[in-house]
Amino acid sequence: MADGAPSTQTGTRTSWAVFAAFLALYLLTATRTVQGGDTAEFVTVAATGGLAHPPGYPLFGALARLFAQLPIGPVAFRVTALTAVTAAATLGVVHRLLLRWTADRMAALVGAAALGTSFLFWHWSTVAEVLPLGALTTALVVAAAFGSVSGARGPKQGLLVGLAAATGIANHHTVVLLLPLCLLGWIAALPRPLDPRSAIRTTAATTAGVLAGFVPYLWFLTIDSGGWVWGDTTTLSGVVHHFLRADYGSFSIPQGGATPWWTWPVQYTRELASEFGGALWLLAPIGLVARLRANKPGDRWLLGALVGSWFLCGPLLLSQFTYPTTGFHHAVVERFALQPNVLVAVCVGLGAAEVRRWSLWSRPWLPGLLLGLNLAGLVLLNGTRAGWSSHTVLQDFLDNTLRTVEQSAILITSGDAQTFGFVYAQEVNGTRLDVAPISHVMLHHRWYRERLLARHPDLVLEQDGRALSLRGVVAANIERRPIYITPRLFPQLQEGGFPPTWPATTMLRFVAPGEPLPPPAVVHERLASAMEQWQINSRILHVSECDHSLECTTWDQYALVLDTLASGWAVLGAQEQADALLDLAKQYSPWLFDASTEPSTDVRGDRPTGTPTEAPTGAEPGTEPGAD
Repeated sequence: MADGAPSTQTGTRTSWAVFAAFLALYLLTATRTVQGGDTAEFVTVAATGGLAHPPGYPLFGALARLFAQLPIGPVAFRVTALTAVTAAATLGVVHRLLLRWTADRMAALVGAAALGTSFLFWHWSTVAEVLPLGALTTALVVAAAFGSVSGARGPKQGLLVGLAAATGIANHHTVVLLLPLCLLGWIAALPRPLDPRSAIRTTAATTAGVLAGFVPYLWFLTIDSGGWVWGDTTTLSGVVHHFLRADYGSFSIPQGGATPWWTWPVQYTRELASEFGGALWLLAPIGLVARLRANKPGDRWLLGALVGSWFLCGPLLLSQFTYPTTGFHHAVVERFALQPNVLVAVCVGLGAAEVRRWSLWSRPWLPGLLLGLNLAGLVLLNGTRAGWSSHTVLQDFLDNTLRTVEQSAILITSGDAQTFGFVYAQEVNGTRLDVAPISHVMLHHRWYRERLLARHPDLVLEQDGRALSLRGVVAANIERRPIYITPRLFPQLQEGGFPPTWPATTMLRFVAPGEPLPPPAVVHERLASAMEQWQINSRILHVSECDHSLECTTWDQYALVLDTLASGWAVLGAQEQADALLDLAKQYSPWLFDASTEPSTDVRGDRPTGTPTEAPTGAEPGTEPGAD
């Protein structure tokens, strides 16, 4: 960046102090185990040297592999430490950028701290996640564009602009939505007056910087199948297939179909106020208007590119999601607000600098005091709820399941948490390698079937080279191994052709041919025995927390199994036993049973009638694992 007041040395020390302070804050509140969503997969590939779902995130993957070797706590905490470092680095860059742009130490601190103490940024900085690294990319792109507009020109500056974009290319494809800032950075870096030869050199340097972002994908060619590896990247065509996200549709986003396109942009805009602490978000439009009125050379172009990029990576991107705005789906989509929120934070810092210049303040220190109190309120408000350090529900569920299922059991799973969670339990912790967890929605991938068969050659997963359906997998393997299935897949069981099930441990167990169907009293005794081995270390969440947690659907597993058994007692007219089980189920997932609350996801439906083996109606809470 171009130098300016305050001094370079003082500004550098302060930016490093911002980085260190927030890094300590995030590490203190970081998770020490795996969580829902993609976190278990990211920890697994870091520990085993594998490859995550498309596009693979090579920059995050390579850094996570390094962090996984650190001798600090469990491996999940080490990978989360990478997320904390990238998030804290984002705040350091934002602080440095605002310090150069406004020459106001307080304004720079307000902009960085407003982002760092916001719930969303803090929340996703304390778990293994790639999008905080995308936030750092965003800050670097803005800083590079600012440097060009401020007078840094030529091939060196063009290279910096390209490298800023390259960090995004090597991590997450949403960097393309920062195109206005990237183009401005390149154009402003061209020499003045325009000299064709110098312009070509600068453009070549920028292009070289951008192309550097594609180089890390060649690392996929060196990854063997020893750890968890998504797909086959042993050939260049396989690498391109992975980079283009062809498994999902290269230019598509999974559609929930529950809301119109404008729902999420409106939701995001409405939540900006709460994210930036009541009054702080008002500083963003104030900063934009003030800088435009100042009419400084280059500011209009930079602000225009900043607002344009915010629109593309904020409202426009979010309009592509049609998931519900509550519960599990809210937690999935809200992560994509990190990138536009970095741009909002820059505008907040600009607004803070303007407010501090207003003549209405009777004391020059008063605006700084008010802004400081606002930030302190954010720390107190979010300090107890933003971090993941007290969340262990997924780890508990994995342990409880694997501790209580039979030898060589098959577990038919659904969703990211279970799919990646059992991979983590086996690949990283080496737990119950005799068990075969199967994600039925991933069986259409040949590489996935081959992976399962390499470890469990007795499984029957395909016929004539084509994957079996869920019904086919159950029918082909039920005489070979005991088979358990998540209650969320019960709607598919209702289609017919499946053996009956009964609630056992944390899942439903199919009744094998020739095996008697146990009556509710026997099921109750067996489930009670399994529950004695359960280990629950995580607190039960409130329904309001489901909008920001990927864990509510894991709590649902316990509740749905208990509700299944309650249905069996109800059919027999034993209402007292049924009510007791329902009361226990409500302790795990009150949102599934309380009509006054919005459930995290529609998994329960009507209580079944008929045989005691029927389970609650459900709907799978997501798409193919890793589809985001």
